[in-house]
Amino acid sequence: ASSSTNPTDEKDGSVNMYQINDNGNISYIYAKYVVQNENDALAVYNENGTYDIHKDRKYSYELYGGSPKNLDYYPYEKPSFSDNKLVDHIAMDIKGSFVNYSEIVGLTSLDLNNIKESINILKTSGISYEFRTTLVKEFHNEERIKEMKDIIKGAKKMYLQHFVSSSNCINPSLHEVSLEDAKKFKEILQDSVEFISLRGYEE
Repeated sequence: ASSSTNPTDEKDGSVNMYQINDNGNISYIYAKYVVQNENDALAVYNENGTYDIHKDRKYSYELYGGSPKNLDYYPYEKPSFSDNKLVDHIAMDIKGSFVNYSEIVGLTSLDLNNIKESINILKTSGISYEFRTTLVKEFHNEERIKEMKDIIKGAKKMYLQHFVSSSNCINPSLHEVSLEDAKKFKEILQDSVEFISLRGYEE
C-alpha cells in the first residue's frame, strides 16, 4: 500500500487527511488518527487481533470510545432509537459555543444544523444521555460559555471536562482551564440543565 497527503491546511500546511492506495483501492484517513509507530497502532486491537473500539487506551477517552454498554456518539448519520434495547446510555460532545465551533474542531466551514439536530434527537430520545464539553482556555471563556446556555437548555445531564495536554495532543499550544474558572462556567450553565458537574477536576 502507498499513501499521500490530501488535502493540506492552506493556513499552515498541516496535513488534514491521508490518501491510502492499496492495490488500486483508494481510501482516506484523518491525520489526527495516524500514529508514529507500530506499537501505538496495535494498541487499538484486542488480544484476538480484532479492532476493539471499546478497548481501554492510553489516549484521551474523549477521542477513543468508552465502555461496551455506552455509546460515545459522534453523529454523522441520524439514528433511530425506538425500542433499541442495545443502547442504554449515549454521550455526545458539544465542543463549545456555535460562534467559534469551527475553530474548535479545526474546520474552515461547518454545517451546524447536523449538530443541532443531533442534540435535539438526544433530548427527545427517551434514552439516558449526557452532553460533555472539554474546557480549553483558548476556546472557552465566560462569554462563550454563556452562548452555550441555549444549546443545552432543557438537557438532563452535562459534564464540563478537564483538558490535559499530552504528547498525543494535535495542538500542543492549548492550555487547561483552571478549576476556579471551571466552577464559574458550571454556575453559568446550571440553570439550563437538570444536572451539571465537573469531570477530571479535583475539587
